[in-house]
Amino acid sequence: MVLAMLVVLSLMSFTFSSCTKTESNDGSKFIGTWNGSTSCSGAASSASSITISAGSNNNTVTMPGYVGSGSCAKTITYNLNASGNAFTCNQTFTDNCGVSYNISISGALSGNTLTMSFAGSGGGTGTCVFTGTK
Repeated sequence: MVLAMLVVLSLMSFTFSSCTKTESNDGSKFIGTWNGSTSCSGAASSASSITISAGSNNNTVTMPGYVGSGSCAKTITYNLNASGNAFTCNQTFTDNCGVSYNISISGALSGNTLTMSFAGSGGGTGTCVFTGTK
C-alpha cells in the first residue's frame, strides 16, 4: 500500500512539473547596438546607431530617445514590446515646455537585419525608417 502511494505521488509530481509554462524571451534578440542608416521624410539618409537594452521583463526592451528641441528637449525612454521577431511601441511623451508627442515605433528582425519605422505626431510630425545590423 505504501509503495503504491509513493508511485502515485511520484507520478503526480512528474505530471505537475511537466505542465510548467516556459516564459518566452523574445526581447533578448534585439538587445545590443545596431549600426546602419536612417532616412526621414524629406531628408537624405544618414548613418546612425541605435542601442537597445533589456527591459523590465523578457519580452520588453528599452531604447533611449528625446522629444522637443532646444531648451524644450527632454530625454525619454521608449518601452518596446517584443513578440517573436518583431516589436512595437505606442507612447505619448511631454517635452520640457509641455508639448505632447505621440510616438509609434515598429521593428522587425529578418536574419541579422533590423528594420524600424518611427512615426510621430503632436508637437512634431514625421516618419523615419532605420535599417541596420549588430
